[in-house]
Amino acid sequence: MARQWISGSKFRFNFLLIPCFTLCIHRVVTAQDSCKRIATFGLMQDAKNQGDVITEFAVFNDAHCARRCVSTDNCLGFNYKRTNKLCQLTGYSDTFEIAGSDPEWDSGIIEMYEEKVGQNVCSKTVCLNNDTCTIDGCSEALFSCFCPSINASKRSCQEWQESGFSNDGYYVIDPDGPNNGVDSFKIKCDMNRNGSLAAAELSHNFENKTYFQGCEAKKCFTRHITYCHSMQQIVAVADHATNCEQHIRIDCHGVLNSYLAWFTRTGVERTYWVGHNETLVSTCSCGLNSTCAVSSHKCNCQKNDYVWRVDEGLLTKTSDLPMTAIALGDTGDANEEMFHTIGKLFCYG
Repeated sequence: MARQWISGSKFRFNFLLIPCFTLCIHRVVTAQDSCKRIATFGLMQDAKNQGDVITEFAVFNDAHCARRCVSTDNCLGFNYKRTNKLCQLTGYSDTFEIAGSDPEWDSGIIEMYEEKVGQNVCSKTVCLNNDTCTIDGCSEALFSCFCPSINASKRSCQEWQESGFSNDGYYVIDPDGPNNGVDSFKIKCDMNRNGSLAAAELSHNFENKTYFQGCEAKKCFTRHITYCHSMQQIVAVADHATNCEQHIRIDCHGVLNSYLAWFTRTGVERTYWVGHNETLVSTCSCGLNSTCAVSSHKCNCQKNDYVWRVDEGLLTKTSDLPMTAIALGDTGDANEEMFHTIGKLFCYG
């Protein structure tokens, strides 16, 4: 894959998946600390990454800037200005401005991507001095080394926000506290999702609108949802949150809601589609405010005609969340079809 350089533009760039020539330099840096973490970084010259700036200060050179990023909580990238040796520590971004109005910048990312997809880099010795290697997100090739002495964590995104961190990005949290339950881990924080409340954002593999057709009986096919964090980590976040929520949407064409169901974090089947009351069987948002296609129905899809209709709702019973699977059916005939869209899990407080 050839590198594309576009003057004054922004584009996405993956350091270790694209060959580096004279304008990109790979190095290994370690934090100057009794407990070190190690990282590989690529330095791209005449470029500036677009991640949120955490802080900036003067340094001796680009490697000094990279070391400061490695030893700073929540720093995943940096920009270095050659003319005055200014170092900017940033959150993660894979978007860069190349040779724009201020071409004196070099940019780096403190992350590791392996070319062999699916290779668990933590099976190698990538962290130093008994530092803990942790896989980040959905990719087994993206990792972080967590060192207790330099990776201070909070219990939640809300605590990070209350400590003065207002930029969205990835933060280290330990929901159940040190030496309890799960170890600290990195999570994406939306710092202003609900007014002044920060939210932990937990992603999975069925967030996009997904088509289904092909079986007629009730709950005849089950799709299992895979999250980017372990269920133990997600439960720790949810159990120590003030509240959690997850959006669900069904686009139906001749499909009855009563043929569908979803499953809780413990595998319990549910058929309510809004709110937190599991006794609201086959009830959607329109059923709560009497705006369904048929006034006596609790969901639009109950009309069961061959017109595309939408049912959706915000699930708010934290002890049921996250949704772990969805059971589908009533799509055996040629004109019966549906889409489902399952939102990310957001936990507040």
